[in-house]
Amino acid sequence: MSYNDSLIFSSDQILNFYKLSYQHAEELDATKDYESLKKHLEKEIRRMESFGVPCGQECSDPNEKISLSYGSAQSGILSSLGLSNSMQEFVENFHLIYGQFIYKYLILLLKENQIKDAALIYKKISSTSVKDRDSFFYGYYWDLILGIREISEDFNSRFNLSELDFEKKIDYRITKDLEKQKISNDIFYNAKSFKIKVNSGSINTEIDVKISSNKSIWSTNLGIIEDGMGNKIQLATEQTYWEYYKDSIPAYCFYDFDVSNGEKYGKLYNYWALKLIAKNPPNGWRIADQKDFSYWLGIDEFAQSNNITNVDRILDQLVFEKIFNSFVASGQKHSNGFCCIDNQAWFWTSESSTDPEYQRVVDIDDSGKVSFSDFNCKECYFSIRLIKK
Repeated sequence: MSYNDSLIFSSDQILNFYKLSYQHAEELDATKDYESLKKHLEKEIRRMESFGVPCGQECSDPNEKISLSYGSAQSGILSSLGLSNSMQEFVENFHLIYGQFIYKYLILLLKENQIKDAALIYKKISSTSVKDRDSFFYGYYWDLILGIREISEDFNSRFNLSELDFEKKIDYRITKDLEKQKISNDIFYNAKSFKIKVNSGSINTEIDVKISSNKSIWSTNLGIIEDGMGNKIQLATEQTYWEYYKDSIPAYCFYDFDVSNGEKYGKLYNYWALKLIAKNPPNGWRIADQKDFSYWLGIDEFAQSNNITNVDRILDQLVFEKIFNSFVASGQKHSNGFCCIDNQAWFWTSESSTDPEYQRVVDIDDSGKVSFSDFNCKECYFSIRLIKK
């Protein structure tokens, strides 16, 4: 549905629909039809997260979702239609209904002792803010979504609760709700302490069968957390650590500092981690150089900029999909912030320029353009691929 369609502005109808939908979830819960309840919750959560339409050329990120919010172009249109009060209700309540669905889903998973799935939801909401860029709620604070803190609570409503305060409040709510239903809190504590496997890596390097051949064997982009001698590479979990590590400490991070991005996109390494791995790579491996990338992509290794010409061949091998969903989608991190996920990726190579401070970097975008350039960037975090010697 386009925003040119006036039906999209019937925000009160949208709210009423989801309110009724949640009532249906309550009825399914009351009748203990948990199989139907789970399917209903999963469907509605997906729909609410994907609500809205892509912003297109009006936004810096074309995939950003247009929302009904104060100060937006849609706000003026709603006012002209006499729906400003309706819009205000939408802004103040849509995320709260979404929170009800999420919370009921978490309690259901705990009730059914589905520890791993419950742990994933708990980990999701304990990240303080929504970090899924594809979600309508991207950037929203979870304490607002879950109704733990009132959005109208004077100036402080602009800032999220600390992780510790949020954890105390959400844990208290969960344990009390489980007690009411005579469910052991041990189930919740098991979920909370469950170790979610993220591709954390090791000295064991995983082969990427999608792009490897009998002439060149490539590693996946999941990455390693230590060099071949067992020297640890530090994890930058937030901006403060990133700032601290940029001077001389080998470090890696996940896109948006979100550990869940490790599963899909792998790791981003700083300059010092690159140098550490290059000095002591895992046994039998080395960091890929410009020639390796050029040979695999079928381009001129001596050209500073080139285009992938035989795209059909890559598509046939499903390599193109691999590139733009977990290879190129790895994006980058530098002083200006994270950039270009699903559109562009930057890869360190093993090569330095005549000035050793400058490192050769491969840049590939989703149009198939490939560029090689030299960077002197200690604060940059790029991807690394290894190749068999």
